[in-house]
Amino acid sequence: MPMANLCGVGAGRIPETTWHAPRSRWQYLGNRCQQSCSEKNESRWRGLTDHRHTWAGEPEDGLLNEPTDLTVNPAGEIFLLAGHGRGTPQVLKFDSAGKLMMKWGGPGTGPGQFDTPHSIVVDQEGLIYVADRQNRRIQIFDDQGTYQKEWGYKGLPCGLHFTEDHQLYMVSGFSGEILRLDANGKAIGAAGQPGKGLGEFGEAHYMTITPNGVIFIADTIRPALHKYIKI
Repeated sequence: MPMANLCGVGAGRIPETTWHAPRSRWQYLGNRCQQSCSEKNESRWRGLTDHRHTWAGEPEDGLLNEPTDLTVNPAGEIFLLAGHGRGTPQVLKFDSAGKLMMKWGGPGTGPGQFDTPHSIVVDQEGLIYVADRQNRRIQIFDDQGTYQKEWGYKGLPCGLHFTEDHQLYMVSGFSGEILRLDANGKAIGAAGQPGKGLGEFGEAHYMTITPNGVIFIADTIRPALHKYIKI
Protein backbone atom coordinates (compact mmCIF):
# COMPACT_ATOMS: atom_id res chain seq x y z
CA MET A 1 0.00 0.00 0.00
CA PRO A 2 1.26 3.51 -0.68
CA MET A 3 2.17 5.78 2.20
CA ALA A 4 -0.91 7.91 1.61
CA ASN A 5 -3.00 4.91 2.68
CA LEU A 6 -1.48 4.75 6.14
CA CYS A 7 -4.38 6.62 7.66
CA GLY A 8 -6.97 5.21 5.29
CA VAL A 9 -9.06 7.56 3.20
CA GLY A 10 -8.01 11.19 3.54
CA ALA A 11 -4.81 12.64 4.94
CA GLY A 12 -1.75 10.39 4.81
CA ARG A 13 1.70 10.64 6.28
CA ILE A 14 5.18 11.03 4.86
CA PRO A 15 8.55 10.32 6.48
CA GLU A 16 10.00 13.69 7.50
CA THR A 17 13.35 12.87 9.08
CA THR A 18 15.49 10.21 10.71
CA TRP A 19 17.73 10.58 13.75
CA HIS A 20 20.63 8.21 14.25
CA ALA A 21 21.62 7.35 17.82
CA PRO A 22 25.13 6.11 18.63
CA ARG A 23 24.94 2.88 20.62
CA SER A 24 27.67 4.06 22.99
CA ARG A 25 25.25 6.61 24.43
CA TRP A 26 23.51 3.83 26.35
CA GLN A 27 24.88 1.86 29.27
CA TYR A 28 23.74 -1.49 30.63
CA LEU A 29 23.31 -1.59 34.41
CA GLY A 30 22.50 -5.07 35.67
CA ASN A 31 19.12 -5.87 34.19
CA ARG A 32 18.39 -2.22 33.32
CA CYS A 33 19.39 0.03 30.42
CA GLN A 34 19.78 3.75 30.97
CA GLN A 35 21.18 6.74 29.17
CA SER A 36 24.62 8.00 30.19
CA CYS A 37 23.96 10.73 32.72
CA SER A 38 25.21 12.53 35.79
CA GLU A 39 25.72 10.77 39.13
CA LYS A 40 22.61 12.50 40.47
CA ASN A 41 20.40 11.27 37.65
CA GLU A 42 21.95 7.80 37.80
CA SER A 43 20.95 7.58 41.46
CA ARG A 44 17.39 8.55 40.54
CA TRP A 45 17.20 5.86 37.84
CA ARG A 46 18.58 3.21 40.18
CA GLY A 47 15.87 4.13 42.67
CA LEU A 48 13.21 2.88 40.26
CA THR A 49 14.29 -0.71 40.96
CA ASP A 50 15.39 -2.67 43.99
CA HIS A 51 19.09 -1.81 43.77
CA ARG A 52 20.03 -4.76 45.99
CA HIS A 53 19.55 -6.96 42.94
CA THR A 54 21.33 -6.63 39.62
CA TRP A 55 20.32 -9.98 38.13
CA ALA A 56 17.25 -11.42 36.45
CA GLY A 57 14.75 -13.50 38.38
CA GLU A 58 11.14 -14.32 39.13
CA PRO A 59 8.43 -11.72 39.86
CA GLU A 60 7.55 -13.42 43.16
CA ASP A 61 11.04 -12.42 44.31
CA GLY A 62 10.61 -8.86 43.11
CA LEU A 63 12.74 -9.48 40.01
CA LEU A 64 12.18 -9.47 36.26
CA ASN A 65 13.75 -11.48 33.45
CA GLU A 66 14.11 -9.52 30.21
CA PRO A 67 11.04 -7.23 30.44
CA THR A 68 10.03 -5.73 27.09
CA ASP A 69 6.96 -3.52 27.49
CA LEU A 70 4.09 -2.56 29.79
CA THR A 71 0.66 -0.97 29.69
CA VAL A 72 -1.76 0.39 32.30
CA ASN A 73 -5.53 -0.12 32.19
CA PRO A 74 -8.13 2.46 33.34
CA ALA A 75 -8.19 0.87 36.81
CA GLY A 76 -4.47 1.59 37.21
CA GLU A 77 -3.46 -2.07 36.96
CA ILE A 78 -0.12 -2.69 35.25
CA PHE A 79 0.45 -5.42 32.67
CA LEU A 80 4.11 -6.13 31.95
CA LEU A 81 5.74 -8.48 29.44
CA ALA A 82 8.81 -10.52 30.39
CA GLY A 83 10.88 -13.21 28.70
CA HIS A 84 12.54 -11.69 25.65
CA GLY A 85 14.36 -14.79 24.45
CA ARG A 86 15.39 -15.91 27.94
CA GLY A 87 13.33 -16.60 31.00
CA THR A 88 9.64 -17.51 30.94
CA PRO A 89 7.70 -15.60 28.27
CA GLN A 90 4.69 -14.30 30.17
CA VAL A 91 2.38 -11.45 31.13
CA LEU A 92 2.68 -10.15 34.69
CA LYS A 93 -0.22 -8.27 36.25
CA PHE A 94 0.43 -5.84 39.12
CA ASP A 95 -1.91 -3.62 41.10
CA SER A 96 -1.43 0.14 41.12
CA ALA A 97 0.95 -0.15 44.08
CA GLY A 98 3.20 -2.61 42.24
CA LYS A 99 2.05 -5.81 44.00
CA LEU A 100 2.06 -8.89 41.77
CA MET A 101 -1.53 -10.06 41.29
CA MET A 102 -1.19 -12.84 38.73
CA LYS A 103 0.73 -14.02 35.69
CA TRP A 104 0.04 -16.09 32.61
CA GLY A 105 1.89 -17.48 29.63
CA GLY A 106 4.75 -19.86 29.06
CA PRO A 107 6.69 -20.98 25.99
CA GLY A 108 4.84 -22.47 23.05
CA THR A 109 2.60 -21.82 20.08
CA GLY A 110 -0.80 -22.54 21.60
CA PRO A 111 -3.39 -20.06 22.89
CA GLY A 112 -1.97 -18.14 25.84
CA GLN A 113 1.59 -19.25 25.12
CA PHE A 114 4.33 -16.99 23.76
CA ASP A 115 7.55 -16.90 21.80
CA THR A 116 9.12 -13.50 22.53
CA PRO A 117 6.18 -11.39 23.78
CA HIS A 118 7.28 -8.00 22.58
CA SER A 119 4.63 -5.28 22.95
CA ILE A 120 1.43 -4.87 24.97
CA VAL A 121 -1.48 -2.41 24.86
CA VAL A 122 -4.97 -2.19 26.37
CA ASP A 123 -8.13 -0.99 24.57
CA GLN A 124 -11.04 1.08 25.86
CA GLU A 125 -12.88 -2.10 26.92
CA GLY A 126 -9.95 -3.34 28.97
CA LEU A 127 -8.86 -6.09 26.58
CA ILE A 128 -5.12 -6.81 26.50
CA TYR A 129 -3.29 -7.10 23.15
CA VAL A 130 0.09 -8.84 23.08
CA ALA A 131 2.45 -8.80 20.09
CA ASP A 132 3.67 -12.42 20.19
CA ARG A 133 6.57 -11.69 17.88
CA GLN A 134 8.17 -14.99 16.91
CA ASN A 135 4.76 -16.67 16.69
CA ARG A 136 3.82 -13.95 14.17
CA ARG A 137 0.56 -13.03 15.82
CA ILE A 138 -1.27 -10.69 18.16
CA GLN A 139 -3.02 -12.46 21.04
CA ILE A 140 -5.94 -10.82 22.84
CA PHE A 141 -6.93 -11.52 26.46
CA ASP A 142 -9.30 -10.16 29.06
CA ASP A 143 -7.80 -8.56 32.15
CA GLN A 144 -7.78 -11.93 33.96
CA GLY A 145 -5.60 -13.52 31.30
CA THR A 146 -8.38 -15.45 29.59
CA TYR A 147 -7.58 -16.01 25.92
CA GLN A 148 -10.08 -14.36 23.58
CA LYS A 149 -8.69 -14.59 20.05
CA GLU A 150 -5.62 -14.03 17.91
CA TRP A 151 -4.62 -12.45 14.60
CA GLY A 152 -1.86 -13.95 12.46
CA TYR A 153 0.62 -12.05 10.27
CA LYS A 154 3.32 -12.84 7.74
CA GLY A 155 5.75 -10.45 9.38
CA LEU A 156 6.93 -10.14 12.99
CA PRO A 157 4.61 -8.02 15.16
CA CYS A 158 7.04 -5.91 17.18
CA GLY A 159 5.30 -2.77 18.43
CA LEU A 160 1.67 -1.88 19.10
CA HIS A 161 0.02 1.49 19.75
CA PHE A 162 -3.55 2.67 20.35
CA THR A 163 -4.30 6.29 19.52
CA GLU A 164 -6.58 8.43 21.66
CA ASP A 165 -9.45 7.65 19.29
CA HIS A 166 -8.83 3.90 19.74
CA GLN A 167 -7.14 3.25 16.40
CA LEU A 168 -4.64 0.38 16.57
CA TYR A 169 -1.27 0.52 14.78
CA MET A 170 1.46 -2.09 14.53
CA VAL A 171 5.08 -2.03 13.35
CA SER A 172 6.25 -5.22 11.71
CA GLY A 173 9.92 -5.97 12.26
CA PHE A 174 12.15 -6.80 9.33
CA SER A 175 9.37 -6.24 6.80
CA GLY A 176 9.76 -2.60 7.77
CA GLU A 177 6.07 -1.72 7.77
CA ILE A 178 3.74 0.44 9.81
CA LEU A 179 0.26 -1.08 9.65
CA ARG A 180 -3.08 0.49 10.51
CA LEU A 181 -5.42 -2.26 11.69
CA ASP A 182 -9.20 -2.54 11.73
CA ALA A 183 -11.27 -4.10 14.53
CA ASN A 184 -10.54 -7.58 13.15
CA GLY A 185 -6.77 -7.08 12.89
CA LYS A 186 -6.80 -6.62 9.12
CA ALA A 187 -4.36 -4.08 7.65
CA ILE A 188 -6.28 -1.15 6.17
CA GLY A 189 -3.26 1.11 5.66
CA ALA A 190 0.48 0.64 5.43
CA ALA A 191 3.76 2.51 4.95
CA GLY A 192 7.45 1.70 4.94
CA GLN A 193 9.70 -1.00 3.55
CA PRO A 194 13.12 -2.53 4.27
CA GLY A 195 16.10 -0.39 3.36
CA LYS A 196 18.40 2.43 4.41
CA GLY A 197 16.62 5.44 2.94
CA LEU A 198 14.08 7.87 4.35
CA GLY A 199 10.99 5.92 5.38
CA GLU A 200 12.85 2.61 5.16
CA PHE A 201 13.76 0.36 8.08
CA GLY A 202 16.35 -2.13 9.23
CA GLU A 203 13.83 -3.37 11.79
CA ALA A 204 10.73 -1.38 12.74
CA HIS A 205 10.73 -2.17 16.46
CA TYR A 206 8.55 0.14 18.57
CA MET A 207 6.30 3.09 17.83
CA THR A 208 4.26 5.86 19.39
CA ILE A 209 1.98 8.61 18.08
CA THR A 210 1.71 12.09 19.54
CA PRO A 211 -1.71 13.71 20.21
CA ASN A 212 -1.32 15.77 17.02
CA GLY A 213 -0.71 12.66 14.92
CA VAL A 214 3.07 12.61 14.49
CA ILE A 215 4.41 9.04 14.35
CA PHE A 216 7.80 8.05 15.82
CA ILE A 217 9.29 4.63 15.12
CA ALA A 218 12.41 3.14 16.70
CA ASP A 219 14.64 1.14 14.36
CA THR A 220 17.02 -1.13 16.27
CA ILE A 221 19.11 -2.34 13.34
CA ARG A 222 20.29 0.97 11.84
CA PRO A 223 19.82 2.29 14.71
CA ALA A 224 17.55 5.28 14.14
CA LEU A 225 14.38 7.08 15.15
CA HIS A 226 11.99 7.78 12.27
CA LYS A 227 9.41 10.57 12.22
CA TYR A 228 6.26 10.62 10.08
CA ILE A 229 4.13 13.74 9.72
CA LYS A 230 0.65 14.34 8.33
CA ILE A 231 0.21 15.67 4.79
